[in-house]
Parts: sequence; C-alpha cells; structure tokens
Amino acid sequence: MCHIEEGVTIANRKICLITGASSGIGENLARLLIKDGWLVVGAARRTEKLKKLKEELGINFLPVTCDVSKSKDISDASNFLRKKNIIPNLFFLNAGCGKIEDGFHTDVHRETFEVNYFGAVSWIEEWLNSNSSMTFVAISSLVAVHATPQASAYCGK
Repeated sequence: MCHIEEGVTIANRKICLITGASSGIGENLARLLIKDGWLVVGAARRTEKLKKLKEELGINFLPVTCDVSKSKDISDASNFLRKKNIIPNLFFLNAGCGKIEDGFHTDVHRETFEVNYFGAVSWIEEWLNSNSSMTFVAISSLVAVHATPQASAYCGK
C-alpha cells in the first residue's frame, strides 16, 4: 500500500518515517507531527489501520505496509520512497512486540529480537549511508530496564 496523492508537495518538507505507526506512540506522534507541518510516512503491518489513519489524517500521511521483521519489506518500502524522492529527515523507530510467557521460550525471544532490535537496525542500515542529514530515534520499553520473569526477552540488565 504505497502511493503518493496529487497535491502532496515534497520539496523543502520535514519528513518523518514512523514504524509502528498504526497505534499507540507511533499513531499519536504521527498526529502531532502532521499538526506541526510534517509529512509523515507511517509504516506498520496492519494495512486496515493504516487506511483508517490515512482517511483521518489526509494527504500529509503516507501509509506504507511493512513488517519490520522482514528485511525485504524494509528494502521495498525504502526503494519506493527513494523513487518518489521522499527522503526522511527523521526516523522514529518505534515498532515493537512483547509477549508475556510462562517459562523460557527461544522462539518468543527470537521474534522479539527480530522486531524490536533487528527491525530498527535494518532501517538504520538501509538509510545510514544516504547523502542526507538524518536523525534516527529508537524507542524501547521500561521493561528493558525492569524486566519481569514473564518478559525475559526484554531484560537489559
């Protein structure tokens, strides 16, 4: 789900790409940035939620369906943006997942790392060597500092 509507101006715009844009912090940040005049590229897995946001937020919200745990999705989305000359100034790497688990399960840890860590790192790798000045902001959770036994994949200490 990638297209640019007529009437959207790209030149001299502040552009922010937000992962996890379909809900929570990502959705609310998109709303705030659009009110402040930014063009927001909202990346998330949930196409239907992105469509609803697009209807609500208008032409300054560009929805991009993307699963950050899949490098090909990130590469495809990035190539689409480059072809349209949409070069973000700010990347707000917010997509995340977490599961409460009984016991220790490697598959849960693997999924958590694919989304929460490698998802952010893959966006950085994709864009870091661009010829533009960019800022990357990676979001985590307080659970990374104060993990519980049921959320051990987050443990940061």
